[in-house]
Amino acid sequence: WVRTEMWLITNRHVVRPIVQGVDTHPSAITVHLRRWDSSGQPSWARAVLSGDEINDRVRLHPNEHVDVAAVEVTELLVQEMDSNRDQFSYASPFCFDRDLLARNNDKIRVEASSDVLVVGYPRGFYDDVNLFPIVKSGIVASRWGAWFQGEPLFLIDAKLFPGSSGSVVISKPTDLFVEDGQVFVLKGEDKAFALLGVFSGAPIKQAEPVTVGHLTIAETLEYGLGIVWYADLIEDIVPQ
Repeated sequence: WVRTEMWLITNRHVVRPIVQGVDTHPSAITVHLRRWDSSGQPSWARAVLSGDEINDRVRLHPNEHVDVAAVEVTELLVQEMDSNRDQFSYASPFCFDRDLLARNNDKIRVEASSDVLVVGYPRGFYDDVNLFPIVKSGIVASRWGAWFQGEPLFLIDAKLFPGSSGSVVISKPTDLFVEDGQVFVLKGEDKAFALLGVFSGAPIKQAEPVTVGHLTIAETLEYGLGIVWYADLIEDIVPQ
């Protein structure tokens, strides 16, 4: 096995939620890793963090307004893979490395209207037989590379749900990539893509309340959009 640092990337509001104005943390975080049993069927390997372990392993972005966080899980995953080596023989665990960050990947061109995929667990829903997450599609809905309304994020046009927090957002994998101004075609099963960001929720706007008799109605406006924090923010959290 190649041993290096492995971090679980998620949202600040997942690992440091604000409850009644107080910065707190969940009672436990369970990390799941897919493995295969002796019959070739997938099953979960689980590692649980609780209490002080969460505090020790969680790293937050230095800007408290950025909804991105990282959890250091290297020892947990390596220990599980080393102790059950044969159960991971059918496929290697997949992680994103720095080369896949959009800022470091000059082979993928991204712009407004580019296709994206969001990989996650909307409302906790997933394929619980094959242990595979849900992949939803969308497009980049704001100017790519620009900070939307002054924040280091962009918007996507995609119908997403609670439970999708922390989902990875990638460019749609393609057989084509650009290098030194030339277009190349990938052969075989490999496809080129880039990690664009981390999904964290939907923008909403509170409309002006309307009073009818003794009843006050405050409407919440939604736009069918998603907030995605740029992937290069991860480098501000995870040590080089």
